[in-house]
Amino acid sequence: MPKTKRASYDAAFKIKAIDLAIRLESNRKAAFELGLNESMVRKWRKQRGQLLGCKKSRKSFRGKGARWPELEAELEDWVNLQRADGRGVSTVQVRLKAKEMAAAKNIDEFTGSASWCFRFMRRRNLSVRMKTTM
Repeated sequence: MPKTKRASYDAAFKIKAIDLAIRLESNRKAAFELGLNESMVRKWRKQRGQLLGCKKSRKSFRGKGARWPELEAELEDWVNLQRADGRGVSTVQVRLKAKEMAAAKNIDEFTGSASWCFRFMRRRNLSVRMKTTM
């Protein structure tokens, strides 16, 4: 059997494969028509809700999500508000504000460590920078 190169597929392709499988009423027929394994189509059909809700260019759902997503969303809004007012926001300020918000939400196990802060900023596409106005 010849070696096959692993390929990655974006969400738009996966949705097309799902629709084809639904239309043909068979995962196997859809997979054969697209040159895929049937198991891939089965897996994508299970992920249909996620695939419809994400960007069409997304390829996978890897990595852990945030442990406290509502806290992080509120904190991101605060950071963006500070930047809109022309203030630079340091990681120390982010950590202090996060601890304050966590205490207000009665989240006792939140520590707000430096590594959490850097992961939070990476998840939310934030960067440390100086004042945003001149």
